[in-house]
Formats: sequence, C-alpha cells, structure tokens
Amino acid sequence: LTTIIKIVLLIGLVFITFGPNYSYSLIRIVLGEKWSETEAPTFFFFFKIILFFLTIDNFLSLILIFRVL
Repeated sequence: LTTIIKIVLLIGLVFITFGPNYSYSLIRIVLGEKWSETEAPTFFFFFKIILFFLTIDNFLSLILIFRVL
C-alpha cells in the first residue's frame, strides 16, 4: 500500500507542478478559444489541486480500513 501512495503522490505532484502552465493550453485544445479566454483554466488548476488532496485522503482512509480488518 505504501508503494501505491508513493505513486499517487508522485503523479499528483507532477500535475500540481506543471498544471498551471498547461491548463490554458489543454483547455484551448479540448474546448477551443471561447473557453480558454474565460476563467476556466484557473478553475481547472484549482480543481486538480482539490482532486489531488481528495485522492490522498481516500487512500489514507483505505489504509485505515484495511488495518482495522
């Protein structure tokens, strides 16, 4: 389980590190210019950060459940 947590942390930290730089480009490619000129890239960046912390929280809860059983 610790290996899985390390992998999730590594992937999440890579997304958090490079996320702000590529959020605008990703939204421009996927959704077009209309959405890239709004606040969507900023929202997408904060959404990735929240998703990272929720993933870590769920993995830690999973570890606690397995230790109790």
